[in-house]
Amino acid sequence: AWTANSGNLAITSSGSTVGIDADITTISSGNIALSSNGVMTIADAKTFTSAGTSTLTASAITSGAATVTSAGDVTVTIVDTWTATAGDLVLNSGAAMSLDGHVRTATSGDIGVTSTGVLTIADGKTFTSAGTSTFTCASITSVAATITSANLITVTGAWTATGALSMTSSLQGITLNDDVTTTGGSLDITLAA
Repeated sequence: AWTANSGNLAITSSGSTVGIDADITTISSGNIALSSNGVMTIADAKTFTSAGTSTLTASAITSGAATVTSAGDVTVTIVDTWTATAGDLVLNSGAAMSLDGHVRTATSGDIGVTSTGVLTIADGKTFTSAGTSTFTCASITSVAATITSANLITVTGAWTATGALSMTSSLQGITLNDDVTTTGGSLDITLAA
């Protein structure tokens, strides 16, 4: 485990890949920033716990089970996909969250996204879960977005999209605890369970 007792913790590779095989924690007000110009590989069952913000940037991320917990904003920017090959992929923000990348659990595991502030999803992003998909946020803003889950999809927080929304659960159904709205023209909301 790598613990920064004070200050920020940053790992950056401008020319190649980044491999992480340790839990990472900032104790005081420090931020966590992980950046790879190539693929970022995270070993199984790793946790990143930030007293400040958490920022992950890569061309793609491959992990096992992984948890990011941040007192401040969480920002994930991926050119392609964060693939958790097995196990849960959990993102927790004590403030706002921005997701610009596809998110997938491949063979097993749930997707969990929690934000006490606004969750902002970039255009055309997909969430594909081998288990459940749970979004618990103050509110959600997106353009087009797609959630495909083998098991239950649960959305808490009013979702406003300026593109088409699609939610599909192949086995257990969909629970919407707040309004879902598309704005800006004739845009579809598709729910299939």
